[in-house]
Amino acid sequence: MALHQVNLGYSAPEDRLLLRISLTDNKEFRFWLTRAITRSLLGHLQSGERKSLGVGDTLAAPVVQEFRREQATAENDFSSEFQSEATEFPFGAEPRLVLEASLRDTGEHHELKLGLNAGNAFVMEMDLGMIQHFVKLIQLAVNVTDWGLETPAAPYSLDGPTLGMALH
Repeated sequence: MALHQVNLGYSAPEDRLLLRISLTDNKEFRFWLTRAITRSLLGHLQSGERKSLGVGDTLAAPVVQEFRREQATAENDFSSEFQSEATEFPFGAEPRLVLEASLRDTGEHHELKLGLNAGNAFVMEMDLGMIQHFVKLIQLAVNVTDWGLETPAAPYSLDGPTLGMALH
């Protein structure tokens, strides 16, 4: 079972992001991400990305991080429709609300954990490339919300970060 497709889209009526993950064995997982969970998840992913890139917490780190992410994701198509051929929905066909998100460094890779109710969780191994793609997906999805989450790297001047944020 390997990752086939990931889709993240905004649902205005729910004011949530719908995360859909399909696997090559025709399984699909569906999750609702609230603004707070999305912010938490993004923070964990960006921290894991920084650590994997070895850029640390310097003033230039966010700019380097954004540049490397753009390089890694430049060839990918983020506009294609999600093609679901799922025949099995391990957590059910209705999206499950994510209550907590974490990213753990195992030394060889990272483990993304989406905590659900009743002690259930979705856990997925992630390498640097996958982390970069998830961050990019979140940036694109959050761009159409009115959540006010600042997702791209902050432009820096000699005086430090500016308030203006923009996707490149």
